[in-house]
Amino acid sequence: MKVSVIIPTNNRARLLENALLSLTNLNYPRLDYEIIVVDNASSDNTKDVVTRFAKRYVNFKYVLEANQGLHYARNRGAKEAKGEFLLYVDNDVTADTNLLEEIVRPYVDPLVGCVGGRIIPEWEAEPPEWINLFPKWYLSILDDEEGPKEVQWIFGCNFSIRRNLLLEVGGFNPDAFTDKKMEWYRGDGEIGLLRKVHNAGRSVVYNPSAIVWHFIPKSRLAFQYFK
Repeated sequence: MKVSVIIPTNNRARLLENALLSLTNLNYPRLDYEIIVVDNASSDNTKDVVTRFAKRYVNFKYVLEANQGLHYARNRGAKEAKGEFLLYVDNDVTADTNLLEEIVRPYVDPLVGCVGGRIIPEWEAEPPEWINLFPKWYLSILDDEEGPKEVQWIFGCNFSIRRNLLLEVGGFNPDAFTDKKMEWYRGDGEIGLLRKVHNAGRSVVYNPSAIVWHFIPKSRLAFQYFK
């Protein structure tokens, strides 16, 4: 198995279905990658959606992770994975057909530990002009067209890593907080993992040809969200 695509999810079955549909139609040998959906204690019909896909496609897996927290789900996906490379995507992305081909391309260099790709916004509503006063990373947008190039950081909704490296450095630092009042203490996520990757002497590469479109709901375009 070459690549394991891991999708943590919680109560977003409608958006998840679109993401899965795009991931099952990639220009990549179907037997060379698997799709693992890690259900992080959803109460909607997430399991039913994944089960339908699993009946139609090979190398498709549903995993339940009862400990709530994105990084618990990400680490669980890594433990279940069989691929040499792990690609983490969000449940609200649409994958470009060449995503896997481009995400693995920089790994020909054995010193490359992580590869991230371009993240283009798919707006639910027209964004207000004041959005441009804020850095794009507030909305997980990464649309630099230059590259491939070595970088310090990549974003979690289009984030890959060698599986053996992730296990070697201890995976994502966990977060367990679902209470909004505790959100300040949720942990350092992919930034914490990337620090460990750099400290291990491995490089991080951004490839703009590895593309996903990231759905940005109207609720994230409100002043209260930015606050």
